[in-house]
Amino acid sequence: HIAEAGWASEAFWAMVHKPIPIPLALNTPLAKEALDKEWKKLDGLPAWDLSRVKPRAEVEARGKRDKVTIHFGRVTPICHLKNSEMASMYWVYKGRIVFRGDIVKDEEGMHAVFSEQGPSASHMASTKFLDIIARFPGNDGEDSDAVGAYTQITLEQAKELLGIGVLPETWVSLPPDRHPKSWAGIKDPVVPLIRNLYGHPLAGLLWDKGSQKLIMSCGFEKIPGWESLYVHREMKLFLGVYVDDFHMAGKAGSLKPMWEKLKKVLTLDEAVPFSNNTYLGCTQNDVNISEAAVKAKSDLFDSIDRDKTRKKDIAEAANNSDDPPELVDDSDSEAEACAKKPKNKAKKKAAPKNIAPKKNRPPNKHQKHAANSKAKHDIRAYQYKMEGSAASC
Repeated sequence: HIAEAGWASEAFWAMVHKPIPIPLALNTPLAKEALDKEWKKLDGLPAWDLSRVKPRAEVEARGKRDKVTIHFGRVTPICHLKNSEMASMYWVYKGRIVFRGDIVKDEEGMHAVFSEQGPSASHMASTKFLDIIARFPGNDGEDSDAVGAYTQITLEQAKELLGIGVLPETWVSLPPDRHPKSWAGIKDPVVPLIRNLYGHPLAGLLWDKGSQKLIMSCGFEKIPGWESLYVHREMKLFLGVYVDDFHMAGKAGSLKPMWEKLKKVLTLDEAVPFSNNTYLGCTQNDVNISEAAVKAKSDLFDSIDRDKTRKKDIAEAANNSDDPPELVDDSDSEAEACAKKPKNKAKKKAAPKNIAPKKNRPPNKHQKHAANSKAKHDIRAYQYKMEGSAASC
């Protein structure tokens, strides 16, 4: 079914959080609590230097006098209601304090221009690759989130990460209700921005470059051709990163030591197993798989491998003989054998001497695995389930 152009389902609109006007949010206890939590977190970093407050005109004058580019922006609170289309018991107020990247101006009053380069993409194929690696014998996989990811990088680091002059000195205005009483006599007060704040045009790029450097300082190296995918050869681990989501798989015994190592350079939540966790809108669960399903797959791969081996034997025999051998049917299927049987009663040609008969051939890798396996298989299976907004797409 293909929907008509412009049509949108109720599920589509359910993916959008309902914006709450700030005056209303400040008078709604749960909304105000969400905003206050964000302010407290940024003040604690700190994200800006309140001790260096100055009138904006004074900072602008310095920029013109010293011929130094200085950016001026505004810090703004925003509030949204999650699950607003559902019953009130499911409502969750989300508060965010962001940098108004759309109204940045320089010391001359001109609009600032930024690079459009953004963070590296995380490929879904690499995520599935890590999910498979986690199920190999002796392996496992875990997820973790970077806490306040962007703000873990300071603007001072921009010189090293992006180059000198790419991100100029930046000052911000805070909402009036966040002004200390000591600012009462200061006209249009501004303070230096210290942290990489959400909303800044270069915030994603700064975090991308900064996190790459910190991850690689722990021994990881980037995999060529795969953005945001890393490998640690010594500890036998792979790491996929999607902005602030870390997806790591590999040798089970190396996971905990590596998380501890990463936590020395990054602020991360406690790691959780892949199973029953949601990553990129997709929850995966470990499941039990029947003996019949394992046997069916094993038989399939055995059949493919046997056919390839047989054709290889025929080809090699043809190359080593002046009289090319004929392909002898050794299929397990009686129906196929009967269908291919000649109508006359002439004897079937024997297989060439330099090709081992099927019953005398050594077992292939799939047969060896079946012979050496225990009564119960050791196959680890899992399934995916789309969650939240992803389920509505």
